[in-house]
Amino acid sequence: DTKTTTTTTSTPKPTTSAQQHRQIWSPPPSTTASRNQQDVEFDQEMLRRAIADTGRWAYGTISVEAFVFSEQSGKLVRPIRAFWFDPVAVREGQAAGNEAMMRLVDDAREDFVRPDPLAPGIGLAGVLWSELDHYH
Repeated sequence: DTKTTTTTTSTPKPTTSAQQHRQIWSPPPSTTASRNQQDVEFDQEMLRRAIADTGRWAYGTISVEAFVFSEQSGKLVRPIRAFWFDPVAVREGQAAGNEAMMRLVDDAREDFVRPDPLAPGIGLAGVLWSELDHYH
């Protein structure tokens, strides 16, 4: 039994100054996409932390959520991770078998209820938005 290893070498083609510039300054599309994805994940984590800190440090608060107005749809939407529920209340709800609360809180559940986009003036978030006169 013998093993054969083949090594090939090639001489790179000469490049012009413009080609070198593009090679240096143009990241590959996959790198750009991964950077954009990292930015989105970072923003989602920052939002999650801000929402959680709001609830955690406000005495007596059980739930916090944030909605964003979408110019495209004309509705208020709740971004991913823009929701916090007091972990003590979640544990108590699990222990008590509060299925309705768990369907709103536990996004890993098969019967999880995602919040619907809200028109300004509809639901608590929509009413608060309308009161602030952001929707014309």
